[in-house]
Amino acid sequence: MKKAGTVLITMALAGLGVWLLEDTEAEAPLQESAVMASDNQRKAASEPQPLPLAKQSATEPNTNETLPVVEIPEAMTAQFSIVAQTFEQELHYPPYSQPILSADSPYLTPNRFAEVEMPVLDGKESAVLFLDKYRFFYPEPVPFKVKSSLPILGMRYSLFDIASREEVARGNSDWASGEMQPDESSSTQLRLKVTVRFEGGSDVLTADINYVNPVAFVMGVQPAYTQQADWMIPVTIDAKKAGLYRLRANLYRDDGTPIAVLTEKQKLSEGQGEIVLKAHQSVLSGKNGVYSLKDLQLERMSGRPGEETQYGVSKVGQIELGELDVDALSDLPYQPSEQERQQLQFLKHLAGEA
Repeated sequence: MKKAGTVLITMALAGLGVWLLEDTEAEAPLQESAVMASDNQRKAASEPQPLPLAKQSATEPNTNETLPVVEIPEAMTAQFSIVAQTFEQELHYPPYSQPILSADSPYLTPNRFAEVEMPVLDGKESAVLFLDKYRFFYPEPVPFKVKSSLPILGMRYSLFDIASREEVARGNSDWASGEMQPDESSSTQLRLKVTVRFEGGSDVLTADINYVNPVAFVMGVQPAYTQQADWMIPVTIDAKKAGLYRLRANLYRDDGTPIAVLTEKQKLSEGQGEIVLKAHQSVLSGKNGVYSLKDLQLERMSGRPGEETQYGVSKVGQIELGELDVDALSDLPYQPSEQERQQLQFLKHLAGEA
């Protein structure tokens, strides 16, 4: 049984690894988690990543491929069954247009800084280091503040390049807040170190941030139009570097309700180009209305092993799209691709359901 269990785990991880690494367009964004610690303690902060769920049942995929028989413990088949059901529900929507079904969706806070309350002064008191966001874009300053159960008498602070450990900025304050201005050549990964003077002693808090020199800019949109079951939204991009770019944005109704996260990839040359986002009719619930885009994220994806992802920034905070007449859209449902059907079949096979 030990050998069978090893085979099971190997096959499951290999299969799920292929599935996850296929780079499906609407994967949930990683919550950018920051690290804050005292001199004697440091731990990471992160949030679970819920998957969007649909409230429908999906059509059973048809395939003639025969999968090998594998002995799987009952407890594991139950877990695979849950994963398979979630994935099957997601297939009601195209990967480029996934619904936002919860106010707690990580899609709504893609650049959130995760604060952690940490013990200070040998654990007798606590303090929290606050930043507005995790990723900053040059030439933005990096403001921060400290909150504590103790009065704060002043602070001394520095920014360090995590890789080289070189200091890139420093400052001090007589208050519980501060601000630093990294230069254009600062590396992507920086660590903020704050030595805080409390009544009764001092302690150190740290937080990791991302500081980016943008390689592209979202400039605005061209008029949206309908094409079969999709509302097509051409977004204008000004790229400083050529490459494969991924754009993600949240679609909102005029009453402030988030509807869907829209994602698209496109190769762009240096200069002005275009990425067309698509909102599928399935996420619009058949409702006419005035819509807008917010929470835009632009990435220049890694083109080779070892190359880091680079980022762009939007020069507009909110993009007004105007009114949509949903009657102009086809009501045809989304049809999963053959690859998606095979992924679903594999998951159901592991769950003992296929």
